[in-house]
Amino acid sequence: MITTVFLDVDNTLLDFSEGSRRCMAVGFRAFGIPYKDEMFSVFHTINSRLWHRVEDGTLTREELFEIRWNTIFEALGIQADGIAFEQEFRRQLRDSAIPMEGAEELLQYLHQKKYTLVIASNAVREQQVRRLTKAGLFPYIDLVATSEEAGYAKPKKEFFDYCLSLLPPETTPQQIMMIGDSLAADIGGGQAYGLKTCWFNYHHEEKTGRVHPDYTVTALRELFAIL
Repeated sequence: MITTVFLDVDNTLLDFSEGSRRCMAVGFRAFGIPYKDEMFSVFHTINSRLWHRVEDGTLTREELFEIRWNTIFEALGIQADGIAFEQEFRRQLRDSAIPMEGAEELLQYLHQKKYTLVIASNAVREQQVRRLTKAGLFPYIDLVATSEEAGYAKPKKEFFDYCLSLLPPETTPQQIMMIGDSLAADIGGGQAYGLKTCWFNYHHEEKTGRVHPDYTVTALRELFAIL
């Protein structure tokens, strides 16, 4: 029986895509760079590729922050200081708190059902707590586990070891469900650890690879019928 739910944050509980688009536009204006909406697809592609490298262990989060915006600016043909812009972008992102549709209703439901709700995020604790609080979602959360604290990122076994260490000692992986949007980090990592998994496929992407989630939903409200 599932007693505990691990929840990803970005593009699961909070809309990272829309939030980062707005932060990018604001940052460009602050740096005097003309912004066009089609530029965001370049950010999305490069940012996703870099985070996949963090997940497979070929890049650290700190290294990503050092190269992300210089790589994006190069692809866009923009002459700008990517290191300085990274700082501005992340400053803006700290206050980005756009809930995914149905996020609060889902957390209310899970809280009422007495599940233990654990944030399981490849991010900085202070940033995620701040954003979830601003979005009105943090009161439903029982525990927070981040790669910053664990010293390892999803999908590493050590990340999930850290998450499990925060729970009562009698809790087993078989009692936990991992919900997230990343097939590699959330679903692949969770399955390898023995967790039940639910892929939040809000973009209606075609599943590829050898990872097979126990459940797939395209809207958070669909979880009411699972948990």
